[in-house]
Amino acid sequence: ADNGLPLTLLFAGLYLWLTVRVMRQAWCEPTGFWWCGVWLLVAAGLGAQVNHVFFNPASLFMAAVGLGLLYGRLPVPAGSWTLPVCPVWRWPAAPMLAGGAALALALFPLRWVASEYYVAEATRLELGQSASPRHIRLTWQAAVDWSPDNTRAVYGLASSYYGQRDLTEAEHWLQKFLRLSPNHTPAFNLLATIQAHLDRLDEAEATLTHALQIEPDAQALTLNLKNLRKHREQKSAQPPAPSAAPAPVSAPPAPQPAP
Repeated sequence: ADNGLPLTLLFAGLYLWLTVRVMRQAWCEPTGFWWCGVWLLVAAGLGAQVNHVFFNPASLFMAAVGLGLLYGRLPVPAGSWTLPVCPVWRWPAAPMLAGGAALALALFPLRWVASEYYVAEATRLELGQSASPRHIRLTWQAAVDWSPDNTRAVYGLASSYYGQRDLTEAEHWLQKFLRLSPNHTPAFNLLATIQAHLDRLDEAEATLTHALQIEPDAQALTLNLKNLRKHREQKSAQPPAPSAAPAPVSAPPAPQPAP
């Protein structure tokens, strides 16, 4: 859908066509392979309504392998028109070239698969509450190393740094995450939290204001912005201390990240 309505209709049409063909084949040849194919197509189609079956490279790669297997096993009707074989494929080295090209094309989604593994591992460690914070952070870092554009890995690493009170690194990775997902309001809320902790109240207010422009009805953002402005008014109303070395002002109440 991100590529426009024509590609959306093309993808949906090809998917439905393959589903109907596999269903007909399962009806004519009721073997376990074809019934599993019907189950795979229906389950993937339903799962895509609530999950990223055809979205991120790892899931799309696995879906393409499954769909390609089903399509390749379909029988060719007698008398149907087929493309002529390219002369290049008759060369002795053609299988090796094809295998190398396939491996090169698979490197990116396979790196995403490895990154998703470390994302799941880091999430499991956080829920288990038995691993050290350093171990959890290194697991998130491994997920980012395998795929720097994996948004779940980048956000998890930022949250890990924030949990360890390393606000500078947390802000750095949050900024990277927002370049990848510029409309993620919980990330803007967490960024405002960090900016408020660092006493950059103007930036925190601007960040929350921008987030509310994206999601105007977000109650957590509205409440945090109200509390931030109230704290600024209280801070500006405080008279300066008479001594030469005034007591340090306590950190402002930072907005809480939205769930």
